[in-house]
Amino acid sequence: MCRITFFFAVSAVASAFAAPRLDVVYPPAGSSLPVGSQTYVIGSVTPADAPVTCDGKPVKVYRTGGFLFMYPLREAGKAVLRFESGATRLDHSFLVKSEPRPRPNRITPVSPLHAVGILPGESFLLACDAPAGRKVFAMVGERTIALAPSATKPGRYEASIQFKDGAECVPVLFWSDGLPDAPGGTITARASWPVYTVKGKLFETRTRSLPNDGDTVGFPKPGFTFRSNGFDGENVRARFGNANQYILRSALTSAKKGAKVSNVLPDLGAAYPARPAPGKRPRDLLIVVDPGHGGQDTGAFGPRRKTEKEANLSQAKLVAQALRAEGFKVCMTRTKDEFVGLYERAKLAYDKRAAAFVSIHHNATAFSSDPSKARSVATFAWNERGRVLAGYIQKQIGPVAAIPDRGVQEKSLAVCRNPAVPSCLLEFDFINCPEGEEAIFNEARQKRFAAAVAAGVKAWACRLTIGGK
Repeated sequence: MCRITFFFAVSAVASAFAAPRLDVVYPPAGSSLPVGSQTYVIGSVTPADAPVTCDGKPVKVYRTGGFLFMYPLREAGKAVLRFESGATRLDHSFLVKSEPRPRPNRITPVSPLHAVGILPGESFLLACDAPAGRKVFAMVGERTIALAPSATKPGRYEASIQFKDGAECVPVLFWSDGLPDAPGGTITARASWPVYTVKGKLFETRTRSLPNDGDTVGFPKPGFTFRSNGFDGENVRARFGNANQYILRSALTSAKKGAKVSNVLPDLGAAYPARPAPGKRPRDLLIVVDPGHGGQDTGAFGPRRKTEKEANLSQAKLVAQALRAEGFKVCMTRTKDEFVGLYERAKLAYDKRAAAFVSIHHNATAFSSDPSKARSVATFAWNERGRVLAGYIQKQIGPVAAIPDRGVQEKSLAVCRNPAVPSCLLEFDFINCPEGEEAIFNEARQKRFAAAVAAGVKAWACRLTIGGK
C-alpha cells in the first residue's frame, strides 16, 4: 500500500514538472501564403497556464490553453516561428510567396477564351483586355474587326460579330501594333445542334446564367431531354424560357432517337409548399437537420484541434432533440462521423418531401482576418423560401448568442440551393478563435441554441408571432 501511494506521489510530481506541450495548428507546417498581407496563427499549450513566447515575444494564452495572434507576411521566403514554453521549444515554418504581378503591355483575351458554338445570325461578343488608348483589333478567320473601348469596363475592348451562314472552328486572334498577338478561342456556327439527355444527379446538375461561374438558374432532373443551341468550352448551351443557360457537358449524354424533347425546365417547387399550410401541426411536418461536413471532410479547426465536423454533429443532435420535443418529425443527414455528399443532403430533403431543411455549421475566417474580431452568428439562404425560414430562426438565435448578430444573408451554398424545400444554413460562432472554440463546445450554450432553432422553426411552421406559443 505504501509503495502504491509513493508511486502515485512520484508520478504526480513528475507530471507537475514535465515540459509543456506546444502545438501549432495554423498555418500548417510547409504551407504557402502570399506576401504583403497577414495571417492568423493559432495553436495551444498544455498545461493551459504555461507561458508561451513566439520569437521572444509573449503570446496571450486563453484559459483553455489555446492562443491566437496575427503575424505579418512582409517578405517572401521561409517564415520560421520559434515558440517556447518552459523547457519546450518548437520551430514552426511555412512559406511566404510573392504573387505574380500582372504583365503590362499585353492583350488578354476575354471572349472567346476557348471553342464556342453559336447559331447563324446570332450576335457574338468579341472582347479582350489591353492597355488604354490603343487601337485594338480582332482577326476572325480572314475578317479584321476593330474593337472599341468598353463604356463600363476600363481596359476592355469589344465588338460584335455575326455569321450569316455556317462556319466551322474559325480562329480568333486579338492584336494591336507593338503588342504580342493574343489568340483566343474558335467560333463554330451551325443551324442545328445536338439533343441531350441529363444523366447527372438531381441538384448536382444545374443550369447557369453564364458558363462556369454564372448564377444558378434551374435544376433539370435526370432523364430530362432538350435541344442545345450551342456551347461554350465544356458547357452546353440551351434556351430555357427567355434566356440562354449553360449545363456542364459531363452531366449530359446524347439523347436516344425518338426521345421526347422539351426546352421548358420543370419547376421542382411547384408541388412543394413554400411554407406549411395554416393549421398544420408539428407532428405533421418533417424537418431535416444536417450536421455539416463529416468523415474525411473535417471543416475548420480550432486552436486545440477541435474540428468543425464534431461541433456540427454535437449541436445538430441537440437541435433534433429540441425539434422532437416541439412535436416535429426529424430526419438527420448523418448521425455519426461519416461523409455525405452535399447534393445527397439536399436530395434527401426533396425525396422525403420535408417541410424544411436546416444545416448546422460553425464558421472560420480567411487566413488574413482576425478571428477574434469576426465572432458572430448568421443564417444563410439562397431563395425566398429559404430566406423566410432563415428569418424566423435568426430572430430566435440572435438574442441568445452573446456575440454580434449578422442576420440573414443570401449565399449560393449547395445545401441551400433547393427550389422545393425551404432550406437555410446556420453558422454558430467562429471555431478558429480560442473563445469561439470553447463556447462552441459548451453544452449549456448548445442547448440554448438548439431551443432557439426549434422555436424559430415552430414559429415559421405554425405561423406564430415571434416569441409566441
